[in-house]
Formats: sequence, C-alpha cells, structure tokens
Amino acid sequence: MSERIAFPSPILSPYIKQYWTIKTTLPGDVPYTFRTIPSGLTEFMFYFGGKPKINDSSKSIDSNFIVSGHQKQFEDLIIDNEMTIFGIVFHPQGLMRFLQLPLTELYNQHVSLAQVAPKLSKELLPRLTDANSFHERVKIVEHFLIQQLHHHATTPNFPRISHVIKQILHKQGQVSIDELAHEACFSRRQFERVFSELIGQSPKQYLKTVRLQQTLHLKKQNQHLSIADLAFIGGYYDQAHLTNEFKLLTGLTPKQYFTSYSPFSDLFS
Repeated sequence: MSERIAFPSPILSPYIKQYWTIKTTLPGDVPYTFRTIPSGLTEFMFYFGGKPKINDSSKSIDSNFIVSGHQKQFEDLIIDNEMTIFGIVFHPQGLMRFLQLPLTELYNQHVSLAQVAPKLSKELLPRLTDANSFHERVKIVEHFLIQQLHHHATTPNFPRISHVIKQILHKQGQVSIDELAHEACFSRRQFERVFSELIGQSPKQYLKTVRLQQTLHLKKQNQHLSIADLAFIGGYYDQAHLTNEFKLLTGLTPKQYFTSYSPFSDLFS
C-alpha cells in the first residue's frame, strides 16, 4: 500500500488536520484485516473502486462516501478488493463547522455523506470521482470546504468548546469534567450536552480516547517505558486501570498491542 499526506491551507487549518490517500493491494488476492481504534478525530472517507467491510454484524459501510464519527471502540475492517481511499481528517472541533446537525447522530457510525450533507455530496462527489490525482482531489475539497465556511455561521458555542478541546489536549486528557465545565462557563449538565452535540461523544468517553492516544504517543517516543510507567505518566489510577481501558478501546492489552503494532498516535502526531 502506498500512502500520501497533504496539509490544509491556512484558512482551513483550524478545522482540518490533514488529507490522505492510500491505494490498497491484495498480494495473492488474499483479503486482510486492518484494525482501527478510537483516535479522537473524525473523517470524511471516500472509497473509489470498492469499499471495506466491518467484521461486526451490527455495523456496516453502506456507501462509498461516508462521514465517520467518533469510535466507541476498535473496529476490524476487512479489505477484500483493491481500492483507492481518500480521507479528510478533522481536528476534534473541526467537523462541527461543516455539518448542520448534532454530531451525536454520527457517534460510533459510518454515515453516508449524502444523508448528512446532501448539497455538498451532490456537488463534490462527481468531481472527486473524475479527478485524476491526489493533488487534484485536495484542490477540489479545499474549494468546497472554504465555500462551506463562508456560507455557514459559527455556532455561538464553538469558541467555548474549541477552547475546552485545546485544554484537554494540552493536559493530555488529565482533567476533570467539572474543571472543563468551569472553563467553558457552563454548568456540568449544560457542558456535557453541548460538548456531546458539537464534538460527537460525551466528555467522559472523549477523555478516555485522549488518554489512550497519549499512551501511544508516549510509548512511541520512549520505547523503554513499562506499562506501569505509562500508567503513572498517563494519569491512570494504576496499571490495572490502564490495562482495562486500553483493552476496552483496542481489543488488546497494552502488552499484546505493542507486540502486534508499532505505537502511533493519530491525535498527537
């Protein structure tokens, strides 16, 4: 598989982390499974030539052009045909600027872009399908997303939730919900509702994801760190707390995960 990455123009950089593309191949025509884990980020995903299947009977990818909300836990994607994938990765607070709906409706789902943004889907998808290169696709989506920024007013709570996200990332998930509610000038109940609507999952679940991503980032930077070290630095109560949360989100214990995968954080990269 060959992967390429591009970064957004300055006007879009507060909302979009990056664009990426990959072309899958099937050596010997043998399907393979790719595990995804909660990243703290949301995406627009465009599949050309085929689409993956999810190894979970309760979920499916029913369209070649989807919006992926925050994941509750790991997913195993089955790649059984060759395809080109083009993705738009949003910063945690970015997607709310482009979709006019409560993002809780996307939680733990892959929803057709046509269902949540029919006008954008109708105008954008034919041009992306006809594009001949990654560079051309990036130019096309930049044009359309900048138009969306100009046409859609910022929700009044965007600055407050944006500020809270920055605090969460700065403190690497080691902050209480009460502290965040105070920072945003909300009651706890108001904060949980507004955060869930604009980010797409509860503050409690989001903090778990951020701590997971920080653990991966720490391990990548310091391979010598033990599980106990990671638990202490990452703000977990103890090693058992880290192991339990890690397994719920990734399907593997930290030891199993680091044996099978190289640690990498999408959120903190």
